[in-house]
Amino acid sequence: MKVSVIIPVYNQGKYLPEAVNSVLAQTYPASEIIIVDDGSTDETEIVGRSFGARIHYIRQENHGPAAARNTGLRAATGEAIALLDADDMWQPEKLECQIEVLRRYPDVGVVHTTFFRIDERGRYLYMVHDPAEMPDPALPAMLFRNYVCGASILVRRECLNRVGLQNEKIRYAAEDWEWSLRMASAGYKFHCVDKPLYCYRLHGGELSQDPRNAHAVTLDWLTQLFDQPWLPVEMRSHRDEAIRRAHRRAALDHYWKGFPAQAKCHLQQAISCACGVEWIGDLAWEFVPKRIYGRSISISEAENALECISEVIQDCTFAHKTERQRALRVLSAYSHLILARIASPSHPPQALLHLALATWRQPRIWLNRHIRERIRRRWTTE
Repeated sequence: MKVSVIIPVYNQGKYLPEAVNSVLAQTYPASEIIIVDDGSTDETEIVGRSFGARIHYIRQENHGPAAARNTGLRAATGEAIALLDADDMWQPEKLECQIEVLRRYPDVGVVHTTFFRIDERGRYLYMVHDPAEMPDPALPAMLFRNYVCGASILVRRECLNRVGLQNEKIRYAAEDWEWSLRMASAGYKFHCVDKPLYCYRLHGGELSQDPRNAHAVTLDWLTQLFDQPWLPVEMRSHRDEAIRRAHRRAALDHYWKGFPAQAKCHLQQAISCACGVEWIGDLAWEFVPKRIYGRSISISEAENALECISEVIQDCTFAHKTERQRALRVLSAYSHLILARIASPSHPPQALLHLALATWRQPRIWLNRHIRERIRRRWTTE
């Protein structure tokens, strides 16, 4: 199976050689490598042309990442097409593992992988793990979360022929999500190779690292998504839930990247969209993880984050006064569970104390089998 690799690039000349060399080092060789220079003003053109006949170099005016990828998609001739951002890298066996999936499962249209985060110098930071088993059908679950690292995908040509190119009006990685949703809507299956075969670089120039711009674009796009003609009618009832979860993710991202005021705005939006106060526990559990961006969260940091949620609940408008009180009780119980999770295993007595306080605050946490199982599963997998 012939594979075309598309590398869109804008002012990433210093990283481009590492990206290209990681493709050239693949154990399953690509039949063509296409660099699309989206109007770079640094040394990208010199670097791109330096590879000679091994690389198909295309230069165009600056129109954004989706436009650059689309230029490459139009030029590609392979039966399968892989994307690689110019500041990232592949592990040597990436294509081989993905091609094996396409050969083994004819009904799979898209293969993606888990990935490493690396720093500016290419040093390992941490691994990002997504479930290898995508829900089937994939579409309902993908409305609530982008399971796919778009830059890691290998997609069949027939899939592209059916769903078309990326939406050039969308930016900040939301174009990848929208493209994946169109593929899922067309009935194509997704498969994740449960190996970190993609190296995703974090650095100051990376577009999608600014939470204020990225989440604003995502939320604006989500409000329009449910009116798109390609989305099945039965999926449109999920609109409020999708927007609520997007606000929840935006709150987490803003808070832990140093934008607490914006985080509070998103928390307020998430709570106002919620159906019932029991959802507050899920919000708190996701908002205060045990680890974030490759580092552990301290007890004091967790307490500050939980206080942030409490302040937002105090400021929110509820239909009845009792709803605010119930929301605060749920938050109090889950706060102790979260603090117990963070304290364990380094501080077992402190963890046990918080578990006891959680039980006292909200006994139904343990009486309700579904809540108990959810907590057990999350505790043991984080």
